[in-house]
Amino acid sequence: MLVWILLFSSLSTLSLSLKQDKVKINSLSMVAEDHADTKASAKAIYNIIRERIMHCHKDNLLPLVYVLDSILKNVKGKFIEVIKVDVINWMSVVYRQLPKEQQAKLQKMWRTWNEFKIFDATSWKAMGECFDDQKTGASTVAGITRTVSRCYSTVLICMRTHIYVYIYIFSCALSTHLFSIPKEQWSLAAVDKPTARDAECTGRRAE
Repeated sequence: MLVWILLFSSLSTLSLSLKQDKVKINSLSMVAEDHADTKASAKAIYNIIRERIMHCHKDNLLPLVYVLDSILKNVKGKFIEVIKVDVINWMSVVYRQLPKEQQAKLQKMWRTWNEFKIFDATSWKAMGECFDDQKTGASTVAGITRTVSRCYSTVLICMRTHIYVYIYIFSCALSTHLFSIPKEQWSLAAVDKPTARDAECTGRRAE
């Protein structure tokens, strides 16, 4: 019982100051190592850590996950079997609450699990589905952007086409109107001849 009390107390003081917390994480891993041989003890310790992960402030999430990471890599034992079946239930919850910088650190930690061959490939991929969802969301947004861009280009082409059609129609209408006017009305040779009265006025001005 004293072990669980000390463990819970240490978990409650974890923070993002990883230089200080590294000692605490190592100490907690040593406590876990003493109880790694039985599934019941491993599960009891894991449940304490998990409870803290699900209810702590977001600033303490990553250090708490690092405790599990240390146990998986350094202690192993029954913890691997216990943690394996439950990681998928809280990984996405933690990921959504973390800022982008810490999301990258969480994903990096998850990748090291594959490098250390802690879990089988299928289970490991399932644990990281939240990271794939993030990429899919980004691709979808990019796809929407490209679609909107293509639609905008199509609209511009249609507008230009309509403008060209209107110009053509106007040109045809103008040509039709011009050719419907008798030549004597628009030819330079069709200037009205001066009348006798105009000639008489012109003569008087000359005198």
